[in-house]
Amino acid sequence: MHGLVEPHDYNELVTTIPLRHTNRKQGTGAPLTADILKRIHQAAESIEGAAFLLLEKPSELLEIGQIVGAADRLRFLHPRSYREMMSEMRWTSEEEERSRDGLGIETLELSPVNRAFFRLFRDRPVLDLIQQWEGERNLEKAGRQAVSSASNVALITRVVHHLTCRHSYRHRGER
Repeated sequence: MHGLVEPHDYNELVTTIPLRHTNRKQGTGAPLTADILKRIHQAAESIEGAAFLLLEKPSELLEIGQIVGAADRLRFLHPRSYREMMSEMRWTSEEEERSRDGLGIETLELSPVNRAFFRLFRDRPVLDLIQQWEGERNLEKAGRQAVSSASNVALITRVVHHLTCRHSYRHRGER
């Protein structure tokens, strides 16, 4: 989509990102208005190299839900990403207030069952047992549920053509 583009007059607001609030509530399935989608589309494509893709068909939402779920599973099972995730978690409101960073468990809007499982997963040996019992696919459920409650998913992609990026990917692949 071309024409009106975001002028980037407020790019300095990037410094407010740490002050943001993210709504992680389950969706209702109500679609966004055409005007809101148009504005998101225009803002995304006003960035050089960015493209906007809207997924709305049930088959597309099912597929992206499976991808999100698989990414969640990998985040739990990969040792380094698990450590990073757990270091970001704030398990009580007191801990959240004291640290002033991270991700408060309450902000995830988990069901009581999912909250209990998430608390169990604090202990790495529990996840190791789940893997031994070949139950790791259950770690995908929350991600799939989150997407299934949405009316659509917007993907914003950006192609980056920097020699340093290709160079670093190539060298990582050669290790």
